Amino acid sequence: MITILAELKRRNVFRVAGLYAVVAWLIMQVAVLFEDTMNLPAWFDSTVTAALILCFPIALLLTWAFEMTPDGIKPAETADGEITHSGRKTDIVIVAGLLGVLALGLWQQMTKPDVVYKDKEGTVKSALTAPQQAAIMVEPELRTDPASIAVLPFSDLSPSGDQGYFSDGIAQELLNVLAKVDGLKVASRTSAFAFKGQDALGIPFIAEKLKARNVLQGSVRKPGDMIRITAQLIDADTDMHYLPCCRSQH
Repeated sequence: MITILAELKRRNVFRVAGLYAVVAWLIMQVAVLFEDTMNLPAWFDSTVTAALILCFPIALLLTWAFEMTPDGIKPAETADGEITHSGRKTDIVIVAGLLGVLALGLWQQMTKPDVVYKDKEGTVKSALTAPQQAAIMVEPELRTDPASIAVLPFSDLSPSGDQGYFSDGIAQELLNVLAKVDGLKVASRTSAFAFKGQDALGIPFIAEKLKARNVLQGSVRKPGDMIRITAQLIDADTDMHYLPCCRSQH
């Protein structure tokens, strides 16, 4: 066991693992930022995270199989005695980066909102997953602007349940159109989509967290070759529907 650990250290595997963790965390933060600011699909940051996780063991295997030598990269079997080791300063930078990532992760966990609700039996349950909780910051009570709206992800009511991307795409397009209306405040897609599948919370609760007076929600249903799209505009203060918003079927 000690021999294996020594060999991993000699081949810089530990250094590569630490450096990969720091760089991967930075890339994930950038992916979340781009998804929100550039209106990218909701699956973008998840796809980036999955790709980084899958590439991690590959990076370690390549580090084990190949060595950095003064003459370039060579297979480990032919590079005995030529391995270029990172300096102590590099190790300090990697360790500092890992500590910084751990500190920021701990801070995010400590500052995320504790959003819970009670089910019919009175049991307290967490209403949101960890990524969803991190996306929603509970702010002090503010007077809700009447000219504000949140567009929730549309529900997929198709019998086969295969219209998820289409449902999210419709909600995204409506959000983009509303965001261009002068004087209308529209909740960000990241915050609104964090409540996907959280109907049990109720519209007033969701609207309060999103600081929106009005909520637009809808559904997509595909019976056979027909697609039925329904949208409903709700006054969050009264939890009542306005006049029927729109209904389309093709």
